[in-house]
Amino acid sequence: MTQELLKNGYQTKKVFIVGGTGMLGKSTTRTLVEKGYKVTSISLPSSQPKDLFDGKVEYILKDVNNITDTEMLRIMKEKDYMIIALGADERYTPKAPAINFFRQYNVTYAMNLLRLARLAKIKKVIILGSYFTYFNRIWPELKLKETHPYIRSRVEQMELAFTFNSSVMEVIILELPYVFGTVPKQTPLLSIVIDQLNSNKHIYYPVGGTAMATEKEVAEAIEGAILYGTGGKAYPVASINLKWKDFLSYLLRLQNQEHKVLTPYSNFATRREMIKKTNRYAREGRESGLDLVEYLEFQKRDAFIDTAECMTNLKYNPDDLKEAIKKTLVACQTQIKKLK
Repeated sequence: MTQELLKNGYQTKKVFIVGGTGMLGKSTTRTLVEKGYKVTSISLPSSQPKDLFDGKVEYILKDVNNITDTEMLRIMKEKDYMIIALGADERYTPKAPAINFFRQYNVTYAMNLLRLARLAKIKKVIILGSYFTYFNRIWPELKLKETHPYIRSRVEQMELAFTFNSSVMEVIILELPYVFGTVPKQTPLLSIVIDQLNSNKHIYYPVGGTAMATEKEVAEAIEGAILYGTGGKAYPVASINLKWKDFLSYLLRLQNQEHKVLTPYSNFATRREMIKKTNRYAREGRESGLDLVEYLEFQKRDAFIDTAECMTNLKYNPDDLKEAIKKTLVACQTQIKKLK
């Protein structure tokens, strides 16, 4: 559809990506450039990108939180769309109370960007959120928002973001699951799991499962949100649902570690370990974004998403997720070797 518009003489659509050199920002940049969009990307000065797009992307290396409103409005000027691909996820264990940290990075910063986007007359804003907000809606009995600071920040982000939605500027949130992909010189999220698999002969796993996607699928879903998304709505994104046992078995197979034993974890023993870890964080003055004890209840469930509905709504294509996991694993192994 985008290419047809360009062929017919329509003006090239301009996109501003906040967090453009991260895994999802990078992949989205590639997809949008290939579709004919003009992309401006802003990211931290420490994330010096290679120009992979022959000068078709304008890179701005600045911390968005230290830019004046005047300068940010200048950058946003005449942009049609904005993608917010930054924030803090559950990997962080900040100073207690954790909610202050997560509100700052997921709520305060995003709301300021939305305020400026409205002044700059941007037509549509896509925020990359978390699938936890989806499960907060469909599993109210778990009280995810009330229990976990990180999830609370994502729910608050959504609620406040939608107050900016209007006929002038549409606001859409994509609820993302575990996403596989790599960024040069950055350690993939999967490295935490790989470390655990490599350091234990006996592997314990939660009995539930999770939705997953690749970075390419998310990038296509973002363009789908630009073209087909309705303002004021949250769209889950996923391409496959896997039980944790099947996922870990595949990782072990890729590493020729099929001899290792996979066993469902003991609720009593694991709960005891999570209490110890929580207490250790408390002694250090820190707090996890997820209540480690209560999160065990989430992990018992199949956190699955209707992938066919996702793809129908945003019109993205299924990618080879197993190949994406394999590439992520290779990147993890390379990074682990460098650190030794």
